[in-house]
Amino acid sequence: MLSVAMPRSASWGDIRALKAAEGRTRGDFAKSAACTVAFAVIGVAGPDVVGENKNTLYLWTREQMGPHDAGPA
Repeated sequence: MLSVAMPRSASWGDIRALKAAEGRTRGDFAKSAACTVAFAVIGVAGPDVVGENKNTLYLWTREQMGPHDAGPA
């Protein structure tokens, strides 16, 4: 059997040790804030934009909307 040496990937302990050595920087907080905002935008608006079907047969009727009907779309 052929054995191939694979490089060891960084584990969570290695990452924690590096962070402890250099501390958290302003860039770390900026990156995490940007990722949080991007995730929220993609997670909330993404399905609405991608999954939107304007030609659906299941539209709301005027009777269902009652006084909240905005008129013809």
